[in-house]
Amino acid sequence: MEKIREILSHGISALIFAEGTQNRTKEILQPFKDGAFRIAIDTQLPIVPMVVVGAGKLMPPGTGNLCPGKIKIIVGKEVTVTGLTPDDAQMLKQKTFETMRLMIVENS
Repeated sequence: MEKIREILSHGISALIFAEGTQNRTKEILQPFKDGAFRIAIDTQLPIVPMVVVGAGKLMPPGTGNLCPGKIKIIVGKEVTVTGLTPDDAQMLKQKTFETMRLMIVENS
């Protein structure tokens, strides 16, 4: 966590996959891990939700195989964290989860 905070302090953005792994389920999203939301609150930096649509069939889980094809990357509206405290991390996580779930549903 310290390394990512250091990177962010230099104005460098970070891409964090909140699920922590490739989704191997039939669910739209797997439950999110806490780290990205704790970091956002700790650094008071906004979250920009992004989803990738169509990658699953091009990168079959459990294999090293990559297939050619097209994916769609959707960038959502910034989620501000100004004034949030560590007590707000679960709320922020749920808000971001729902935002990303809707982005996928609307773009699939």
